[in-house]
Amino acid sequence: MHLVAKQKRREFRLGFVRRRILPGLVLASTFPYARILGARELLATAVPAIRQALARHGIGALEVALTGEELAWFMKHNPELVSLPANYAPVRHVVDLRQFGGEDEYLASLDSRIRWSIRKSGRMGVRVRPAEPGEISGLQSLYHQTMKEKGAPTLYGPERFGLILQQLRPARLGDIHVAVANGRSIGMAAVVRDEHSSHLIQVAAPQEFRSFRASDALVFHALAESLRRGERFFDFMATSPGDTGVAGYKRKWLAMEEPLRYVVITAHPMRMRAIQALRWLRRRF
Repeated sequence: MHLVAKQKRREFRLGFVRRRILPGLVLASTFPYARILGARELLATAVPAIRQALARHGIGALEVALTGEELAWFMKHNPELVSLPANYAPVRHVVDLRQFGGEDEYLASLDSRIRWSIRKSGRMGVRVRPAEPGEISGLQSLYHQTMKEKGAPTLYGPERFGLILQQLRPARLGDIHVAVANGRSIGMAAVVRDEHSSHLIQVAAPQEFRSFRASDALVFHALAESLRRGERFFDFMATSPGDTGVAGYKRKWLAMEEPLRYVVITAHPMRMRAIQALRWLRRRF
């Protein structure tokens, strides 16, 4: 979906996806980061109209993730919109691909354990191929099973994978890779792209296939493709503060931290406060 705001001859456009939190409670998040097309300064003045539009479509809140130039611009011009809860400073992890001459040089620069894992997946017969449009339910099953095993909620429905395969892939703005072994799909990785970057929005590999090292094979495949495309950055997306295991894994791929902040526009403030309280409890316990 897209949010479009117009004022006289100016307008901005912002792509987003719905997130199902609970029955009857829907949030929306930009896809993957702000990337506001057009007059981004309109976002501040359009907040009341955006709230009304969200309510009409049954969306409780819109989260706009800000990083890089977009974050710098809003911190300078509209810092009151930028959310930074106390003691919570999320980051994203990004690989600067410009420092590598190609796939082989990047592979040689990786931690030896990652290189071993990639080689092992090959010895186990794992191959990575593009997902087919008819596999959306299977992709969702891999994602749901992986989240369940991690004790994490399944925030997205199959429509997210449908969007990537049916709309973003034809425009060369996204793709989904599937790891296959012994005739079975054992993992998946979803990537969306902008002008200079690839964003790894999902990796899923259920525990029963752990010995195949499918997740490492998928990540390296996506990174190698990004290098072949001549992109500047490969983004591992957001990392929650205190999640040292995930942060350490991303650093093994030579990803560096960058600050990440949010603009949150709520159609139902009380519901959003309840969500924020649940998130706080989850981080505490």
